[in-house]
Amino acid sequence: MPKETVWYEDQEGLLAALRAGNRELPSVPVIPGYTELREISRGGQGVVFNAIQQSTRRNVAIKILQHGAWAAPVQRRRFEREIELIAALDHPNVVRLYDSGVTPTGHPYYVMEFVDGIGLDKLVGSGAWATDGLLDPNSETAAVPAPIDEHFAPLLPLPDALALFAKVCAAVHYAHQRGIIHRDLKPSNVRVDADGEPHVLDFGLAKVAGEAPPDASGLRSRTGEFMGSLPWASPEAIAGDPQLADVRSDVYSLGVLLFQLLTGRFPYPIMGPLRTVLDHIQQTPPHRPSTFRRDLNDELDTIVLKCLAKEPERRYQTAGELGRDIRHYLAGEPIDAKRDSLLYTLRKNLRRYRAAAWAAVLVLMLATTTIGLIFALWLSGRQARAHDAEQIAALRAALQEAEGQLTRQAHWLEIVRQTLQGAAGSGGISFEEALRAELGAAGFLGVERQKPETHTPVQTPGSTTAP
Repeated sequence: MPKETVWYEDQEGLLAALRAGNRELPSVPVIPGYTELREISRGGQGVVFNAIQQSTRRNVAIKILQHGAWAAPVQRRRFEREIELIAALDHPNVVRLYDSGVTPTGHPYYVMEFVDGIGLDKLVGSGAWATDGLLDPNSETAAVPAPIDEHFAPLLPLPDALALFAKVCAAVHYAHQRGIIHRDLKPSNVRVDADGEPHVLDFGLAKVAGEAPPDASGLRSRTGEFMGSLPWASPEAIAGDPQLADVRSDVYSLGVLLFQLLTGRFPYPIMGPLRTVLDHIQQTPPHRPSTFRRDLNDELDTIVLKCLAKEPERRYQTAGELGRDIRHYLAGEPIDAKRDSLLYTLRKNLRRYRAAAWAAVLVLMLATTTIGLIFALWLSGRQARAHDAEQIAALRAALQEAEGQLTRQAHWLEIVRQTLQGAAGSGGISFEEALRAELGAAGFLGVERQKPETHTPVQTPGSTTAP
């Protein structure tokens, strides 16, 4: 029975079917010049093999594009761009590129140094980070931070972990200085060799800073398209506009990585419905690392939380600044990062809890109005009492003045009475003269009391006094 003919309406449908039929690499691909290939990891677009370079007997890693000739143009272009970017980097903590080419089956590949060690994700603790801090969509309390984990056992001493992280920052800063933004920093993309040296790898999603808007080549991210690993992504990276992401987006991812390295957890829940996870990344304040580990102090909290600021302008502006603060901390020197001001923290909390804030404001306004009314009534009563006291004082003063006048009048009457009596018993002094003398002595006329004049007859020569 003949096979049924399948017709495709467009070229894309045909290419999709061809890719589906040629999706997998051979279990052991053949690459001239390389032997002993052994698969060590597999991702969505590429497979990494460990191999021996025959010409140098060097142990190498080979990354091969899975779909080969049938890969989408954007995948092939990104793979080629990754080769270009790695070739431009020469740093002891960035994986080195040795070679590139195409396999006999049409699969592009590149050869890089093989880091004989483990991924940083294996050094973040006793495995707690893989599940702790994740959000169960059926739980309403999963976002509440657990108390300090007495069983958490970091695999690296704190100084060693921080020193290793500072080297990762130096490698990322080196790439940034050459215009390369990684965009996919996470523990599994950092391998630590037998000497404890970290190596940053996988620049498959990297972009060049200041790239032009998307074009027909398909190389650049399109608006609305997220590139990277969601749990480590920055708020602006998941916004869907690739022009918003810059070196500070990598600083944010480094902050998440550092949080994991110190606590074995994520800074906020990162599993559950997509909308919930996005809201946590964009809005939920990260926990303080010291919440989960006793030997972490306020300075380390400040460093980590500065990396994880939701606004890019509030973060470290470069990975170099972050690494420098880590070195300051290790040396016992003051760090450059400062804690958020009380005003900023209050403003952020008011913005986040807007409904509760408005309710609190209304309650405060009502309480203030009530207190103001009570104070006004009290003040009015106090003023009334003060007015009454002033009137009473005025009445008392008037009474005292009246009493003084009555006393003076009585004194004057007494003087008159005494004068009348004196005038009646003396001869030769008129009533008017006696009265004036008494009033003057009492101070009413301002003159001293005068004695009555005695008239002595004047004798002249020749005159005689009548008997």
